[in-house]
Amino acid sequence: MESRSTIKEFGDVKNALYYLETRASVDPRFYVQYQNNTGEDSEVLRRVFWADSRRRADYHIFGDVIAFDATYKKNRRDVALLVFVGCNNHHHNIVYGFRLLEKETEGDYVWVL
Repeated sequence: MESRSTIKEFGDVKNALYYLETRASVDPRFYVQYQNNTGEDSEVLRRVFWADSRRRADYHIFGDVIAFDATYKKNRRDVALLVFVGCNNHHHNIVYGFRLLEKETEGDYVWVL
């Protein structure tokens, strides 16, 4: 386990990717896909989508209807968070996956959908 000071030195992007890749190595059905900026500023995530095995199983069972909510640039990094949700047989909301967007262009939405 790494110390907090070591983790802070990595920066937000590297910490997020480290966490997601670690989860993927433990959970074989964990899905993560991302794109970094190319060029000088590789510390900026352009797109990232992730869903763990439980969310993927829920989608397989209850995925007839999907809705997503784009929280419009509410965080300090000016990145939009999309949450993909549905409804189970008890009429409870269930979350299928998450997506961070650097920009909200048509190409970004095509990428995730």
